[in-house]
Amino acid sequence: MSASESEELRKRVPQDFVFGRLLGEGSYSTVLYCTEKNTPNEYAVKILEKQHIIREKKVKYVTIEKDVLHLLKHPFIIKLFYTFQDTMSLYFVLEYCKNGDLLQILNKYGRFSMDNITGYMQEIISAVEYMHSKNVVHRDLKPENILLASDFHIKITDFGTAKILETAELRRKGSFVGTAEYCSPELLNNKECSFSSDIWSLGCILYQLSVGVPPFKGSNEYQTFQKIINSEYEIPQELDDRIKSLVKSILVAEAERIDIQAMKNNAIFSGLDWEPSRMQSRAIVFEYIEPLCKPKIFIDQFEPDFQAEIDSMDEQFQDLKYIQEIDSDSDQDVSFNPEKKYNYQVIHSSLVKQKTMFFSRVRGLILAKDLLVLVDLQTNECTEMKLDSLEITGEDNGFSCLYNGKKISFEVNIVNIVRPA
Repeated sequence: MSASESEELRKRVPQDFVFGRLLGEGSYSTVLYCTEKNTPNEYAVKILEKQHIIREKKVKYVTIEKDVLHLLKHPFIIKLFYTFQDTMSLYFVLEYCKNGDLLQILNKYGRFSMDNITGYMQEIISAVEYMHSKNVVHRDLKPENILLASDFHIKITDFGTAKILETAELRRKGSFVGTAEYCSPELLNNKECSFSSDIWSLGCILYQLSVGVPPFKGSNEYQTFQKIINSEYEIPQELDDRIKSLVKSILVAEAERIDIQAMKNNAIFSGLDWEPSRMQSRAIVFEYIEPLCKPKIFIDQFEPDFQAEIDSMDEQFQDLKYIQEIDSDSDQDVSFNPEKKYNYQVIHSSLVKQKTMFFSRVRGLILAKDLLVLVDLQTNECTEMKLDSLEITGEDNGFSCLYNGKKISFEVNIVNIVRPA
């Protein structure tokens, strides 16, 4: 055995890696960027606290995720390199995808061109077809769980709620898992897990890539579930007829829903090559395309007059189109001049949320001294909050503020922060 082969097979330990910035957080895990010492190798390491896993009864999910990642070997599925543990935590060392996820791209570009819709759906369908051939149901397919590698091709990730179905039992009852907006109606009604549930999620993703927003979105989880059960969604007239037809054949009752082969035979994929290696050779170019549906902002569980307060602010900020947006790759510095009303600075964000408020698809924040403005950069709609105080809590962690005497902490998926001078 060569030295390189021996090194590849050697069991890793936490001390072999240098852990860096936060990449993401789940309900029972944290994902950090890391590098392997004495090598140029970059990874994403998923760290799971043992006590928390046991306390939250998540042991089976961790075991299944490990088993699934060892089982699946596909160019469009995230690769697991190493697993190890210490006294406190479990570690999954995964492929590092430097370009974020599909939701971040959607937030930046509004919706996808037809070329990118067909290209990305091809890659996602190819990966899901392979999963199903291994009797794996993902159960939480959504744009946030579709990462983008350095070449912007996809890697499906987050198999913590996946199921490996027995060959003789391709359906199984179980509790609801996943994300409300992408959950199939049969899972809500009958608690049944099947390949068809993943296909429903594919239909939701296709709709979101094409329109710019998910098909089912209520002001809370219950209302979202009701829309799914009652099949309440709108298809914009401007949508390509081929996509309309495909969405309508997926977002239906399970007995009427098409399978993956029928999806592949749809006219939008006519003449395309389904060989994964040739899909990977496709060059990807994004362009901003206005969403077909207007993103909504929902505010739940807050003082009743807060919504009215925000509504009254809309008229005051109609000319906020002069906001200077700082590109995430730019080193440009913008100084804050308190005398100039609109010289604010932008934080790019794909999601802003905290315990008492939920802002859906807010793409920008403006921070200037004691003022916070939430901005939808697709529509320039703005909401102002006059703050008692503001504290930046970390480049990747977000910020907290006092608003009307209440402390509000925001968890922000931040691309770049430009601080007030």
